[in-house]
Amino acid sequence: GLYSSSVSRYIGTRGIWMAEPFPPDLLKGTTELMVLAALAAGPLHGYALIQRLRERSAGRCRFREGSLYPLLHRLEAERLLRAREEATGARSRKVYTLERAGQKRLQELRRQWSEFRATIDHVIDDPHEGAPR
Repeated sequence: GLYSSSVSRYIGTRGIWMAEPFPPDLLKGTTELMVLAALAAGPLHGYALIQRLRERSAGRCRFREGSLYPLLHRLEAERLLRAREEATGARSRKVYTLERAGQKRLQELRRQWSEFRATIDHVIDDPHEGAPR
């Protein structure tokens, strides 16, 4: 499960379980899918998107702003996202919204992910594991 002993540690002072993050290599290839899925729930600025991904993954998917913004800019250039400037006091920030093309890409990436996951499960679930050889 998500909180198995091999991927979790207990933070005694705060009294919570904290999941260990996934290695970055494991996240490669799924970041676009996760970003589009997070934005399907509603518009977000970059930092809020990072927080949503962390919350939805129980802390297992952690992204730095520097790694996420190039993806957001690419998705915006591909017209999958729309960015609008939002003033917050003396600063402004971009708020990202999923476009119709982004919704279509999300559907396709979900389908691909489902097929990929089923294939990997088939490969790693050895039917002969534990059987005498």
